[in-house]
Amino acid sequence: MLEFAVPGSCCDLVFDTTGMTQYPDLLVQVDEGTIVRHRLDATTATIRLCPENIPETAKANKAYWHMIRCWTIIPSADPAQWATQNGACKFLGIRCASPDAVLPVLPEATAAIEFLGDSITASLRLLYTGHDGWDDRDRQTGQVRDWLTGQDHQHPVRNWTWHTARLLGLQPIVVGFSGQGLTVAGTNGAPPAEKAFPYVYAGVPWNPPVQPRIVVIYHGTNDATLTEEQYHGYLRAVRSAYPYADIFAICPYTRANFVSPIRAAVHCAGDHVWFCDYSSGVIAPEDTSDGCHLNPSGAMRLAVQLAGDIARLMRGNTANHKKPVSW
Repeated sequence: MLEFAVPGSCCDLVFDTTGMTQYPDLLVQVDEGTIVRHRLDATTATIRLCPENIPETAKANKAYWHMIRCWTIIPSADPAQWATQNGACKFLGIRCASPDAVLPVLPEATAAIEFLGDSITASLRLLYTGHDGWDDRDRQTGQVRDWLTGQDHQHPVRNWTWHTARLLGLQPIVVGFSGQGLTVAGTNGAPPAEKAFPYVYAGVPWNPPVQPRIVVIYHGTNDATLTEEQYHGYLRAVRSAYPYADIFAICPYTRANFVSPIRAAVHCAGDHVWFCDYSSGVIAPEDTSDGCHLNPSGAMRLAVQLAGDIARLMRGNTANHKKPVSW
């Protein structure tokens, strides 16, 4: 996710597509307006953004400021992406219309919450309305305003992860691999959760500049079976990486059979590890887009419930401990 503020009527996002065989698309939103998809390819490495909703009273101001947000999607799943990073996006920078424009450095995150999970965590199918497929006219224009493919239905900033973080006043870090569980690999080649956890992608260690104050685990939807030992092993890996964090282990929607092993694993994990049973009573069938993935209503309901539970459970406890939590 890129977010930046820029002055002027236009700017360019500049990328490097050298050596790519599968090209990413970018969803771009200017000033909280319509989300538009732009496609990169072998000859297109620059995206021009010209805000359309400048107030009439401000159109004479050539240095009018805008907030721009963009994120990447990949038109089709690549089962080898974990190892190859095929479709990855190389961002080079921003070129402003005004040659003397100076972009301010936005505040860096000082407190973060990390979410670990699968496609539900990654907002897959959040805006799904029952239709998948391509429109050839959209392929020709290079810009799409309709949600047409599985990846296009994603919307990170309307997902439960983003809402939860904002309600708690924290910066979200979202790690979600479609199809992944504690016992199964993801559809993009990512190994099961515990093996994937220490890495950004194959062989590249994950070392966040800001240690998360809170970690939320939403795993189990893709697992056919799950034992206390398997979940406890994952908790141990997360605790080892984040010794000062409060960890919240969620039993996901419709997985009542996993309540017992997850609760038992949390019970054995020690202090500052919490269990939340959301297998029923939080999400209703009408809060899903396809019976599994959340729609915007489900995302909001889950966020409100989770943020409230985190605040309640941590009340009277400090989020940053003076000593690492021991096992």
